[in-house]
Amino acid sequence: MRKIHIATLATLMAALLPSCQKGASETFKPEITGRAGEILVVMNDKQKNDTTGAYLSYMLGDTYAGLNTDEPIFEMHTIAPPFFDYEMHKLRNLVIVNVADTIQTDTVTFTRNNWAKPQAVMHLQAANAQRAADVLRRNHVRIISFFVKAERDRLVSYYSKHVNASLMAEVDKRWGVSICIPNEYDKCKPVYPDSISWFMCDTRDFQDGLVIYTFPYTGPKCVSRESLLQRRDIMLRANIGGPCNSVMTTERRANLDDEIVFQQGSYQGAFVSEIRGLWRMDNYPMGGPFIMRAVVDEANGRVIVTDGYVFYPSQEKKRNHIRSLEAIMHTLKLTDKK
Repeated sequence: MRKIHIATLATLMAALLPSCQKGASETFKPEITGRAGEILVVMNDKQKNDTTGAYLSYMLGDTYAGLNTDEPIFEMHTIAPPFFDYEMHKLRNLVIVNVADTIQTDTVTFTRNNWAKPQAVMHLQAANAQRAADVLRRNHVRIISFFVKAERDRLVSYYSKHVNASLMAEVDKRWGVSICIPNEYDKCKPVYPDSISWFMCDTRDFQDGLVIYTFPYTGPKCVSRESLLQRRDIMLRANIGGPCNSVMTTERRANLDDEIVFQQGSYQGAFVSEIRGLWRMDNYPMGGPFIMRAVVDEANGRVIVTDGYVFYPSQEKKRNHIRSLEAIMHTLKLTDKK
């Protein structure tokens, strides 16, 4: 299974609100259309069938890491330039391809809100198909990161306007952090309420859960892959139970432990470790994907953990649910010393 591991791999699924921006040209642009996770590529049939189209399909359709079924990072659709009309101009993610022998410099450029908002547009220019594929290859990570961040930013903007204020206040008081808890989430009761906070969006079809807790920061080793997974299992097994006395744990059985994705980087100037993988209930047939982020709060000598999981047994596609949880985690801000 192919995977792209990039430090900025992140996420979407929500309805969008108009953004208030200065300037008449921005104010009166329509809202974007289209489904979360989709990208429209504007190119002719020749480009679609040569190395340009092949590399775009490979790059955008690569496997999204950390899910229990293969899903692409993006669904790619194509349209020929003559059919790229007003309605198509409003789609959320666009790639505009221009391959012609009159082009002197091969380039990839990124713009926002060309025809609608909040829109992400990439322009590719190259003299021929091979050079187009080469420039795509050189900018592979930049391109994926640009569209992933655009999807995540839309969700962050949405969640910041649709929050459960009482749950946010509770998190602030309990953990000294601000995080946007969406208004469709409710509070759950863990076995040991003093050890974690647990929230869930629970519908007839799926459950999206979010867990928050902290622990002392003792050095880089405490935010390593193994240390975080061990702590995750201790916290969740102790607090989240299911049918038949089952408990939540990380899926680490044969051939699945290797699928766990671990990355480290920075977030708002702080060191962060991120883990993506699968969870399951011991002794009961339940499971799905999870994303865990551990942010080092050095000033207060602690690590702040947000852990999100998805249970959606009737639907194979869970990518957008994980992207939504990741967007919630990216609203985290420190508010006080603990």
